[in-house]
Amino acid sequence: MSNKIQLFTIEHKRNDFIEMQFLSFKKNLKDDFEYIVFENASIVGDHESFEKIKKTCNHYNIKCISIEKDLDLVSEFDNNLDSITRKFNVFDINSRYTTASIANAYPLQWVQKYFINDNPHHVCGLHSDMFMIKSDSLLQYLKDNDFLYMAQGSSNAQYAWPAFFLMKNTCPDKNTLNWWCGSINNEPVDVGGYSYYFLQNKNIKAKQIQFKHIQDDDNLNFHPSDYELISFTEFSLLSFLHYRSGSNWNYRSQEYHLNKTKWLKEQIGL
Repeated sequence: MSNKIQLFTIEHKRNDFIEMQFLSFKKNLKDDFEYIVFENASIVGDHESFEKIKKTCNHYNIKCISIEKDLDLVSEFDNNLDSITRKFNVFDINSRYTTASIANAYPLQWVQKYFINDNPHHVCGLHSDMFMIKSDSLLQYLKDNDFLYMAQGSSNAQYAWPAFFLMKNTCPDKNTLNWWCGSINNEPVDVGGYSYYFLQNKNIKAKQIQFKHIQDDDNLNFHPSDYELISFTEFSLLSFLHYRSGSNWNYRSQEYHLNKTKWLKEQIGL
């Protein structure tokens, strides 16, 4: 088994998360790793965010790769007759993503095609607001598993939530993993929904990652607290913290995020 893991995130809005996420791995990850940022700002013309991301990556010598338009991927989604979101194209007439879900699904599918499929190393994909808070090894969890994931959806359409996943370099049929949103068994599914089919593959040793959602905590000064703690087995360390809604899609106040970010830094030990 390879002794190196490549971790990646996709970033657009918060370049400060790049610094905190990288430092959280540098402090706590026991494995040999490379951290890579795929920036999702320049593709929609957000040059200000792109420059901030690039500056942070250059400061820490982090590899930064730009998501690009791929007409084959666009057609793959636009022509998907099984998708309840087929009334939307990937990009609008101004070359911007048409929905928030597509803005997350397209870049992840692009990364799957150009980075994951032929990667000789183990891969860990995580949201930009996912941070390592306890010392741990990720490679140990891949010894007996090909794919570890956070489950989302119903019993009729369960799929991998791309907030966090681990994939072994020898995972069978990894090029069939599909992160598009749409519908499965007539049920709407969000980003990662089509991973349902990948998880049906009996040749893949897939295991669910344990996580606990804390809706609110009276001891904190931001409400609702809305974060998650992640462990890989029932008895392992709570080694990751998911800030949640880091892009502020739910329009929480500046004060809320200032307080929550300060608390986050304390949890990481920065």
